Amino acid sequence: ILRAFIRSLSVPQELEPAVRFETEPGRQMQVDWGTMRNGRSPLHVFVAVLGYSQMLYIEFTDNMRYDTLDTCHRNAFRFFGGVPREVLYDNMKTVVLQRDAYQTGQHRFHPSLWQFGKEMCFSPRLCRPFRAQTKGKVERMVQYTRNSFYIPLMTRLRPMGITVDVETANRHGLRWLHDVANQRKHETIQARPCDRWHEEQQSMLA
Repeated sequence: ILRAFIRSLSVPQELEPAVRFETEPGRQMQVDWGTMRNGRSPLHVFVAVLGYSQMLYIEFTDNMRYDTLDTCHRNAFRFFGGVPREVLYDNMKTVVLQRDAYQTGQHRFHPSLWQFGKEMCFSPRLCRPFRAQTKGKVERMVQYTRNSFYIPLMTRLRPMGITVDVETANRHGLRWLHDVANQRKHETIQARPCDRWHEEQQSMLA
């Protein structure tokens, strides 16, 4: 009986199946920060990905202040050629001051971000806590940027005595976006982001 009980404890529990949600064109952009390097010369990366096409934009910075976040958004909208109807965030301090401040799902956003959303005609949204599915696209893209772009670039330039600073990372990063990241066949959508982006762009606010 004891052995049977012990065996029952080792039986793996079935996990809730992960469901991939298809985002309609022009509806959503997901945003996150990634840190490539800390220390005296930090290197952070702003990552934005469109929900339908998986079109990717990255921008390297030396800080994650609100004014920098604002600038990165504007550059992303120019890169994508339009503004989506909503932007999905995690719990960034420069985005949300208090989650569920008024009631469940009614958050108190950073006033500058809220005003920026009104100016650009997008609605800020927060991903659901403890639900990685709601923000998985951009989190995967942070790792993809690190492994496919930053580490190879750093490895290539280090023997030449070149440090990957903000300017260097952005110069090489823009070329990588055009030549690699948005040209590859994306595993999730089984298509190239640049191809689906042409369709998505028609549904975004100009």
